[in-house]
Amino acid sequence: MNEPDAPVEQTYGTRDPDQLIRRAGAYGNPDFDQHFLIDDRVVDRIPGYLPDDTDVSHILEIGGGPGVLTDRLLAVADRVTVIEQDEIFAAHLRREFSEAIRWPTLCYRRRCTRSGIPRGSDCVCCKSPI
Repeated sequence: MNEPDAPVEQTYGTRDPDQLIRRAGAYGNPDFDQHFLIDDRVVDRIPGYLPDDTDVSHILEIGGGPGVLTDRLLAVADRVTVIEQDEIFAAHLRREFSEAIRWPTLCYRRRCTRSGIPRGSDCVCCKSPI
C-alpha cells in the first residue's frame, strides 16, 4: 500500500474532505458506525450553528475520523480535543494536525473513559449517523 500523502500546510477550515479521507488511507466502515462528512457545503456550516455565546476556547470532538469536522472546528476554537478509537484514524489525525493536536494530550484512542476526557470542554461536537 502506498504511503498517504503528507498533509498540505493550510489554514484551518479549508482542507478538502475528499483529500483528508484519501490521506487517511482508510474509508469509513458503516458496520462500525463510521460515517464521514464529505460535502463542503454541509461541513462548512456546522461551526456556524454554535450559539453566539458558546465558549469555543475548548471544543471536544467525539469521533474525529479523517478530520473533516476537526479542520472546521480548529478554525473557530482555541483548542480542540479529539477522541478517536480507530488507530488508523488516530494516527492520521496526529499526522494531519500535528501542529494543533499533541499526542496524547489532544487525541485519545481506545477507551476514552479510562484515559479521561479533559476538563474544561464546554462545547461537545459529534457526528451521529443519520
